[in-house]
Amino acid sequence: MTGLGRGLVVSVVVPVYNNAGTIGECLDSLLSQSFEEKEIIVVDDGSTDGTRDIVMGLPVKLVATDHRGRSHARNVGIREAKGRIVGFAEGDAVYDLGFLARSVAHFAKDDVGGVIGPYFVKNPRNFLTKCKDVERRVHFSDYKPFTGWVYRKDALERIGYFDERLDCGEDVDVGIRVRMAGFRIVYEPQARWWHEEPASWSELVRRQFWYGREIVPFHAKQGNLPIPSIPAILFLASIPVGIVFPSLSLAPVLLFVYVLVGGVTVRRLRWVRKAVGVTGDVGHSLGYLFVHFVIKVAQTVGMVVGLSGWRRARALFRAPEERPSSASKIVRGVVYSILYDA
Repeated sequence: MTGLGRGLVVSVVVPVYNNAGTIGECLDSLLSQSFEEKEIIVVDDGSTDGTRDIVMGLPVKLVATDHRGRSHARNVGIREAKGRIVGFAEGDAVYDLGFLARSVAHFAKDDVGGVIGPYFVKNPRNFLTKCKDVERRVHFSDYKPFTGWVYRKDALERIGYFDERLDCGEDVDVGIRVRMAGFRIVYEPQARWWHEEPASWSELVRRQFWYGREIVPFHAKQGNLPIPSIPAILFLASIPVGIVFPSLSLAPVLLFVYVLVGGVTVRRLRWVRKAVGVTGDVGHSLGYLFVHFVIKVAQTVGMVVGLSGWRRARALFRAPEERPSSASKIVRGVVYSILYDA
């Protein structure tokens, strides 16, 4: 480990909130890491389900806080960390035994500020999660890193840690600022981990609605007006229109527009071809097109709700001299949504 020195090297921060059902398996995978020079810091973000009791029985450091969100919990962990490298783990995930060793090796180069590895589906047991597993494998088959899960602590200190005003997109925001500070973020394909994904349609819709709503402040910070999926809006609009004006048959027409413009674009068909090539799974590659449709509709509804607070979000992040998004940005966003966001 040239350039890293001896002694404690890695602090792993695990923010948790009501993860009693998964935190034991997660910590077992972290404690079993082949990389020995580590400490594990669990920051309990006000759990009420017994998560804290499970953690107290394991050889890790537990820090208890009020419920203030993931960004705050991660920042508490960074401040507690003794290592010069800080990794972040999810309380409902498990990690390959070589996850830390393979990640830390990259920090021998001084310009590397962060490392990310691929994550796959921990629970591919039904149609929904198997389709999501296909998507993850395709996503990471030619991944270009823009954020990380393991960072130099001094890089995080330089940028001011996680932005606690963000409940969603906070990890991407950190990656952007680390790269702006002059560091590289590298992809390590063998630093693998597996994440618990929604196994029911109701949970998928709930989580994607939350994402669509809570990603709005992230876009506000970046100075971009988020544009909901136009094909999804057309589909949603077709439902009440078809009910109110059944004789016009607009619902099938608008649904056809969605299918034509969004669902079966050349881009999506190319994705299916790529997915089959990567995974060999034709059925779940095709099935993901429907899953993707449901995700986009749920995110769109959430984003519309989130946009109701757009001015407040912009005021939270906007510098006094900054101007709102221009009309040209909005037009480009709409065009992108129609052509590529299906």
